[in-house]
Amino acid sequence: MDALEMTYLRAFRVLWGFLWRSCVVTLPLLFVGPWLYVAVLPAEFINNPDLWLDPGSLLVYGSRLMLVSLLLTVISVALMVVAMRWTLNAVWADFRLRAVPRSEQG
Repeated sequence: MDALEMTYLRAFRVLWGFLWRSCVVTLPLLFVGPWLYVAVLPAEFINNPDLWLDPGSLLVYGSRLMLVSLLLTVISVALMVVAMRWTLNAVWADFRLRAVPRSEQG
């Protein structure tokens, strides 16, 4: 297999391919994410503004929100890995990407 020069057009194709694939993969997360934030907060906390400034309730509910944020971050990183693998396995009209070990590089 011959090595091709990575031109700006080919680099743009790879970038565009990754961008739209990552958007497709993370679209469900954009709909589920806000519902997870609302699901961890009880209705009495949302409807009672006095609890918003209470240090005890902020500690409890803030920790829940931080855990949901951490969970969503881990999920989004995993989805970006899926999108990158999808991009690397794609075949364009005149080229395809291939991971080459260091020993095979010229």
